[in-house]
Amino acid sequence: MDTLFLDAITKSYGEKVVVRDITAQFSYGITGILGENGAGKTTLLKIISGLITPESGKIYFDEKKVNPDSKFWKSKIGYLPQFPGLYPSMTPVSYLDYLLLLSGWKNREQRKKRINEIIDRLNLKDNKDKYIGQLSGGMRQRVAIAQALIHDPEIILLDEPTNNIDEKERKNIHNYLIEISKSKIILYIGHIVNELSSFCSRLLVLDEGEIKFEGKSKKLIATQNDLLIESKIHKDDFNISENNNSKILTINPNGESYIVRYDSRFVSFPNGNYTEPTLSEAYQLLLNTKYLVPENKFKIK
Repeated sequence: MDTLFLDAITKSYGEKVVVRDITAQFSYGITGILGENGAGKTTLLKIISGLITPESGKIYFDEKKVNPDSKFWKSKIGYLPQFPGLYPSMTPVSYLDYLLLLSGWKNREQRKKRINEIIDRLNLKDNKDKYIGQLSGGMRQRVAIAQALIHDPEIILLDEPTNNIDEKERKNIHNYLIEISKSKIILYIGHIVNELSSFCSRLLVLDEGEIKFEGKSKKLIATQNDLLIESKIHKDDFNISENNNSKILTINPNGESYIVRYDSRFVSFPNGNYTEPTLSEAYQLLLNTKYLVPENKFKIK
């Protein structure tokens, strides 16, 4: 089984460190990458793809150091940027054929077979001969996904790939990725933790350029146990606008009261009981760690 190993990757822009000493190993399967805006997710994928050169650190594939600028490495990588650039005057078929030619696929029949396979799997068949510029946003996004997969790469880097794609097609794409991940390393940036956990074999959380967690969903919940408290508070005694912050994880109306679930390290309300967090709540509890300051207390009025 091939492995991708990142050894102490660091990247800065001016005085701001965007990726700090990232060391991680990836093997076959889908790793969902989570983090707030500016956490370093996109920069990390760009470094792996060879689009950005880090100040320090090395990349290894199958235990051998790689040159991210090499033709060898480019052939291994399939990359979908957050804002993909497509050719509006080309059709999906002509565009994908052009990409395969650039990747060294000289046999026309093999290219045709591969294009038809991807077109069918991403449900683009009815629009394959239309100009890309005439397609809907969701259709164009699926063409963008196709360009990352078309040359059958071993490492697939996807930066928010299902933006503008409806629920049905998102599920289809996720199922396809699960299918091919048996023999591929897939890194998938997303924002919805519950969605990622439904098809990713592993989660990686970045915060301020550093890895804060890596592992399975159950492990993330386990690491944040004994932090979440739930209180039932009368509506007259709870001001939502004053308590609209990341320390209050959920507020659910319940008759004349609210069921409030909150981070016990920051917030104190009466009649609270500790409870197990959901996956989404565990993720937020993890990110809240950086705000640990004893004075930060939000009191009931």
